[in-house]
Amino acid sequence: MNDKLKTYTLKEVRAITGLGESTLYSYIRNGKLKTVKTGSRFHRVTESVLAEFTQNPKNEKTYTLQEVADTLSLNLRTLYRFIKTGRLIVPKVGWEYRVPESMLADFVANGIATDD
Repeated sequence: MNDKLKTYTLKEVRAITGLGESTLYSYIRNGKLKTVKTGSRFHRVTESVLAEFTQNPKNEKTYTLQEVADTLSLNLRTLYRFIKTGRLIVPKVGWEYRVPESMLADFVANGIATDD
């Protein structure tokens, strides 16, 4: 009987979660994604940790502001104005804003009238 633990490379985790490489490394540094180090540079994620990570609603799909602008037929500057005025509150990941799917749905549900 093979008692080996099923693990995934970060490339496989990226394909499963849809997250970028830098985002995954950020999660690893912040302790949100626990990995097993194999060697000095290589991380592997166990099957149980990956299952828990993907079921966590905080790891939902996110969109760039450009993707949101294209989806909602809005100008990118309009979205930046919404963020500046507090009408759209989104987290910044690295140097760019990322809009979680649930926030986008709430924003659409509450109306997107562009006149203030």
